[in-house]
Amino acid sequence: VRFNSSGTVTDAYRILADTRQNCAGGATPWNTWLSCEETSGGFVYETDPWGATAAIQRPAMGRFTHEATAADPVRQVIYLTEDVSDSCFYRFVPTTWGDLSSGTLQVLVAGSATSGSFTWADVPDPDGSPTATRNQVSGAKRFNGGEGLHYANDTAWFTTKGDNRVWQVNLANDTYELAYDDSLVDPGTPPLSGVDNVTGSTSGDLYVAEDGGDMQICLINPDD
Repeated sequence: VRFNSSGTVTDAYRILADTRQNCAGGATPWNTWLSCEETSGGFVYETDPWGATAAIQRPAMGRFTHEATAADPVRQVIYLTEDVSDSCFYRFVPTTWGDLSSGTLQVLVAGSATSGSFTWADVPDPDGSPTATRNQVSGAKRFNGGEGLHYANDTAWFTTKGDNRVWQVNLANDTYELAYDDSLVDPGTPPLSGVDNVTGSTSGDLYVAEDGGDMQICLINPDD
């Protein structure tokens, strides 16, 4: 659905069809939209929001239970979350930036702590068959249900709804930490639970939508 600055609908049309259980997805710097299938063996589809070009399946980006994507124009990669209880955090390194038809799928490798350093490792078989992508690399860090994802200023933020956390990945120095954990809120009831999609503002504030809890949109400012 297209609308103008006053909110008046100006057009409506379909940009993707015949997919399964599509979820958050994400934009690219070249003005396409990545639509992600949240199902076992799911694909990423690259779509044209103007509807002039047919959607294209992007199997090189991996087949798994996709949730969200975020583009990093500095490192020229696309980050991806996975929505299962023992999920991983991925990045896709295109052979040519701006062309998602080929490239390398990698997974974040780190310890079990909630903060520390990490590395990237190639996923040997991105089609996830017969072994799921998350089970192909020893030491791949596990997350409890990857959800929304946002990139800005050398940092990727993503949420995990299974444990009500917001993770902060510093891509300049290859470290990660928690930006929010509802179990660490004291005293009182955590203001944010059922964490789901996330986006950011130019001021550095994060807006996190709840899928559960009070069904609110909560804000995390730059000093956490």
